[in-house]
Amino acid sequence: YYGDQQALEDGTLIDLGTVFLQAELPVAPNGLVINRCTSAVFSAFVKEGDDGITETRKLWQAVKASTQKEDDGWFKGNFEGKDLWLLPNETEGMTLMLPSDY
Repeated sequence: YYGDQQALEDGTLIDLGTVFLQAELPVAPNGLVINRCTSAVFSAFVKEGDDGITETRKLWQAVKASTQKEDDGWFKGNFEGKDLWLLPNETEGMTLMLPSDY
C-alpha cells in the first residue's frame, strides 16, 4: 500500500497547507479542500526568484483554474497551456495533478 504519508515523505505529493501558509486552502465545488498537488504541478508553477523568495502565485492560480466540473464528472482545468485534474484523495481532500501524474 502506497499512501498519502509515504507520497509526502518521498516528495511525490506536496501538502498545500505548507505552501499557502497565510491563506485558507481553496475548496473544490464538491466541498472538499484542495490540499495536495503532485510534484510535477509544483515544479511547473512554483519558481524561486532571484531574491531567494519562492513565488507561489501561479500555483494558487492553477489550483483555482482546475475547478470546472466536466460532463464525465471529473474536475478539470487548464492553466498556462497545461491540462490539470482534481481528484479526491485519502485525506478527504482533493489532489491537483497533471494527466500524466494519474
